[in-house]
Amino acid sequence: MEVISPHRKLGDLLVSLGIITPQQLQQSLEQQKKTGQKLGEVLLELGFVNEELLFAVLAKQFNIQYVSISEYGEIPQSVLSLVPERIVKTFQLIPIEFDKNTNTLTIAMCDPLDLYAIDTLKEITKCNIKVVVSKKNEILEAINKYYEKKESIEEIEKKAETEFSSGEAKVIEEEIPELKIETDAVPVVKAVNYIIEEALNHKASDILIEPQEKQVRIRYKIDGVFHDQKPLPKKLLQSIVARIKVMGKMDITERRKPQDGRVRVSYNGKPINLRISVVPTAHGEKVCIRIIDAQALTLPLTELGFEEDQLQLFERAIKQPYGMILVTGPTGSGKTTTLYSALNVLNNPDVNIMTVEDPVEAVLYGINQVNVNEKVGLTFAAA
Repeated sequence: MEVISPHRKLGDLLVSLGIITPQQLQQSLEQQKKTGQKLGEVLLELGFVNEELLFAVLAKQFNIQYVSISEYGEIPQSVLSLVPERIVKTFQLIPIEFDKNTNTLTIAMCDPLDLYAIDTLKEITKCNIKVVVSKKNEILEAINKYYEKKESIEEIEKKAETEFSSGEAKVIEEEIPELKIETDAVPVVKAVNYIIEEALNHKASDILIEPQEKQVRIRYKIDGVFHDQKPLPKKLLQSIVARIKVMGKMDITERRKPQDGRVRVSYNGKPINLRISVVPTAHGEKVCIRIIDAQALTLPLTELGFEEDQLQLFERAIKQPYGMILVTGPTGSGKTTTLYSALNVLNNPDVNIMTVEDPVEAVLYGINQVNVNEKVGLTFAAA
């Protein structure tokens, strides 16, 4: 009997079990790229699997129970009241049981991979969360049945697309002092924090948040190569962009023009600078975030990868009494790090050093650093 790993991709699992063919998986993945749907939904639409079989595999894959809500019986109001209506409708889930002895709340979901929803439930309910798998249409029918305002299934799905308006981001603090999930943080804040924190965990240099027709593509640039991450629902795009704009002190009401901003966050006690660029595209606003480790900007010259003869040549050049040194290279190649490291070599009490920067990436003790601000007329020429 095959042991199923919870880390195994659903498509690969279905192929290994002989439920679908590799060709069917490839066809489904190609359609998924076009529509932005979940793989399970595509497989059902194409008729490659039926619902019962798909949910049986999901339940087995994650060692969780499959529950038919239509056969489950009445859900007590005391259980339903544990989860706010907006959370139920946004994430399309429903609480079905609560165990007071273990403080465990059982939640029926159609996507056991939605860790974002599970984490939100933990924070809001302060309960242990047990997930069971149920059919999406049964969950939506239960939501329509149990919550006060009677809505159609289509209306509930539309509700999920508009639940987090950009207005919510206005009341959130302008900077996050530490990249960690706070218990009182709204889900959009946690989503943005998670995207940034995961990029830092992977030692990424850039984050791309790219709107597509049906989803939001997330990519991290690691060692010069972009890697796709799990996409986000398109319904969260506006609120995520608004949150990032607030962090970068940009105008959240302006969606027609490109904007630039920056913010400093703390990660494991280290200051991290984020350069933010927001650009309107056909499917919404695209966000580029450049990650700059302020401490890494002040490395010794000996740690920058110079050959011995190159290092000696560079040190002689920066110690000349006059002249100009050009440091060039593509984005992320280390130009700023090289310049800051050179400044540290020259920095001593006998000299007066002044820099003009846009922006100041790291504060260097003993050096007079001028931050360009074109809005108030402080340009490179004016400085």
